[in-house]
Amino acid sequence: MLNRGLGRRILGWSSIGFWLLMMGLLVHREHFASPEAADTALSTVPGPAPGKEIGAEEAWMGLYFQGGKVGWLHYTSEPSNGGYRIREESFTRLWMMGTPQNIRTDTTCSTNRAFALTSFTFRLRSDVATLEVHGAVKGKDVQLEIRSAGRTRKKGLHLRGPPYLFLNLRAARVMAGLEAGRSLRVPVILPSTLSQADAVLTGEGEEKIRINGKPRRACRIRVRYAGLEATAWSDREGRILKEISPMGLSMIRETAGEAPRGIKQDEEAVDITASTMVPVDRRLPDPANLKYLRILLKGIDPADFDMQGGGQHLRGSILEIRRMDTASLPGARIPVRGAAFDDYLKATPFLQSDAERIQRLARKIVGHEREAALAARRLMEWVYRNLEKRPTVSLPSALEVLDEGAGDCNEHAALMAALARAVGLPARVVVGVVYMDDGFYYHAWNEVWEGAWVSLDPVMGQFPADVTHVKFINGGLEEQMRMARVIGRLSVQILEAR
Repeated sequence: MLNRGLGRRILGWSSIGFWLLMMGLLVHREHFASPEAADTALSTVPGPAPGKEIGAEEAWMGLYFQGGKVGWLHYTSEPSNGGYRIREESFTRLWMMGTPQNIRTDTTCSTNRAFALTSFTFRLRSDVATLEVHGAVKGKDVQLEIRSAGRTRKKGLHLRGPPYLFLNLRAARVMAGLEAGRSLRVPVILPSTLSQADAVLTGEGEEKIRINGKPRRACRIRVRYAGLEATAWSDREGRILKEISPMGLSMIRETAGEAPRGIKQDEEAVDITASTMVPVDRRLPDPANLKYLRILLKGIDPADFDMQGGGQHLRGSILEIRRMDTASLPGARIPVRGAAFDDYLKATPFLQSDAERIQRLARKIVGHEREAALAARRLMEWVYRNLEKRPTVSLPSALEVLDEGAGDCNEHAALMAALARAVGLPARVVVGVVYMDDGFYYHAWNEVWEGAWVSLDPVMGQFPADVTHVKFINGGLEEQMRMARVIGRLSVQILEAR
């Protein structure tokens, strides 16, 4: 079993970096959208009036986390083939326990004259993983081609109207007339998570702000998305001057010379781990051997999350967690069948349980075992013993994890879920927090079905996972973005532990 002192370093490196990556993509606005007015009958953004075409534009932004510079963003837009060609590149360096992680994104897209999307390419590259998504619009459908870990998958998404670039807030505000008190509803799609959800942009009037020490008149726009809130300020021509997103991420308009300079290094950098640890009112002795934990959750509304099941029982803001007695469960035999488990058995673009390499390895590990609990233990122990515990910021892909042979909690959980599904054992990734030494840290682990959902932790080598694992969310990448509502807000009071 993993030493909890070492575990603290691993968790300090782990999923908080992944969620910052996800929120960084939201800051960088690497997504597109199909707008409709929230308060009028407007269903599309009109194109510019004749003789008032929007010309070429270029912008550089500095990216900041809690006031420290962590990267840059470069945006260009130019007329092309009767429409526009838009490109946005970004670089972000995140520090976790003194270890740097570099992330680059590159989005290129083509639109018609009204900025309606016709095609796009999105690329993401971290120190250990890459993701490429191509999209082509056909009417109200977007055909996606996802390339990751040497494999290509296709997926279709249906939109209510013509898709528009959400990254081009200038077009949305100027052409749709997003003045004070007026809102625009925007179903947005993130290529990184292959998901969509409504955002609402609301004009909040003009105010004075300071950009690089200089006062500027700016129009403020509130953006609400997936329960999160961001604020952007633009000039009267719609050029973005500043944007503040959840979790202390922000960007500020700078010159081409200023934007790449000043990224914090080593001891100057803001360490994500220390700044996002969940405070607790007292220490827990011997947490791995606790059988019961009762805590009070402060700073959030627990009803917004998936906090029931897997040994957890929520009553108001008080959460009880009991260590599951797996011997008392009805059990199950693999392969498990039934429509209720389809979502937890199927392959996804990041959990490639249908890949021959994943299936061959899973069968080798499990052998002739058909008891779900014993098969799950074999798989968990293999992942625990064979993956190096290493800090990683990436979109976890089971095949890439297998190639790399290393990762943090996200990579362990992704590979565990894919291996389990490959042998017909329903499995899902769950995210939340876990106790380590002096507080709770953001973490990802798994649940598998053996007559009931049982938690296990392939990073810590625990089956079942100890009661200090506090689950907030079940689900894929699009669901995990909801953790941004927790980070920086949650605190925990220990009521009882035994």
